[in-house]
Amino acid sequence: MKGIVVYGSKYGSTLKYANWIGEKYSFDTISDSDVKLQDLKEYDVIIFGGGLYAGGIKGIKILQKFYDNLFDKKILVFAVGASASEDEKSLKEVKKHNLPGKLSDIPLFYCRGAWDLESMNFVDKIMCKALIKSVEKKPYDSLDKWSKDLLDNKDKKLDWTDEKYLEPLYKKIKDF
Repeated sequence: MKGIVVYGSKYGSTLKYANWIGEKYSFDTISDSDVKLQDLKEYDVIIFGGGLYAGGIKGIKILQKFYDNLFDKKILVFAVGASASEDEKSLKEVKKHNLPGKLSDIPLFYCRGAWDLESMNFVDKIMCKALIKSVEKKPYDSLDKWSKDLLDNKDKKLDWTDEKYLEPLYKKIKDF
């Protein structure tokens, strides 16, 4: 089985997961900014991974663009985010937004990434600070798990990346 991991990573967490997958299965890895359709046609398994930003998976547009030429491939997608929330409802929303229509049968997995507000680029930092301010206006007891987690960690530098988050994806690869 010949495979490749296409990753969209801004701050390194998705790259870390892509490398773990690549090492475990001897799959190639390539950045979303470097991949071309011709690169993907030679693989049996294609895994797309990207950081989660405002509900969108970084680099997922490549899959959306090339899917008609890859429909015969085994395709998996993983999203990487700072939230501890892996609830089914949130994942369904991410899937609905990123894998609509003919892509809806593609399995989606979630891996926890890292949080470091100070190392973010200007735009991401402004967006996150605005989100924090809006969440802070609500009573803490009324917040969902994700919002509480955001407030509890807003001033910290944390790295939750762990290969254990890839176990469901590894199981799916074994099923191929």
